[in-house]
Amino acid sequence: MDIGRRIQTGFLPATLPQLDGWQLAAHCEPARQVGGDFYDALRLPDGRLAITVADVCDKGVGAALYMALFRSLLRTSLMQARMSEEAHAMLLRTVAFTNDYIASEHGRDSMFATIFIALLEPSNGMLHWINAGHEAPILWRADGEVKRLPPSGPAVGMLHGMEYGVRTDTMRPGDLLVGFSDGVCDAVGPSGPFGEGRILEPPPPSATDAHEVVDTLLRRVREHVGEQAQQDDITLLALRARA
Repeated sequence: MDIGRRIQTGFLPATLPQLDGWQLAAHCEPARQVGGDFYDALRLPDGRLAITVADVCDKGVGAALYMALFRSLLRTSLMQARMSEEAHAMLLRTVAFTNDYIASEHGRDSMFATIFIALLEPSNGMLHWINAGHEAPILWRADGEVKRLPPSGPAVGMLHGMEYGVRTDTMRPGDLLVGFSDGVCDAVGPSGPFGEGRILEPPPPSATDAHEVVDTLLRRVREHVGEQAQQDDITLLALRARA
């Protein structure tokens, strides 16, 4: 299992892409030696950034094996993008390919994943995204507005031919996007689950970079859980547009 944990950790990016004007941070912590959560960040040849936060159903070895498969399918499809391919077309192609492959080739296992996948255009802040049944990421605007990015389609891998919608937002200087898995809001402490309300609390004013935002949320979760055993995988990803 320790070997499996090291191998699975190797599927996560060793380093995150660095973009002028942007900050990116992420953390993934399985509840067991291995788990089904993952995040990814991939810089495409044309300069666009693809980010993913996903949660494969179940936990343990089975979820870990499918985590590797989902991640590989998404990456392979993204890396086949043409320089001229529009963001909406790329996202729809990537998610549909992954969904249909899992449903057709592995439908007997009844495995699926909730996935938030987005494509950022760093030059203008355009963020195109699909939320396939995942926990709605939070977009904090620099002016204090809070927006959620809710599901635009079902979880990936359940049925062949499922349809997904692509949405678009614009991130402006100072805006912060945080994606997370349900292991964050479902983290149980003596007083009960951590809850989405705690996640929605504003980042501290001193949180000037994405790493501090991730660290702050992790600290809040750990303080809430206390001595209780971790029940589910925990994943966080933060993207911030520098002010």
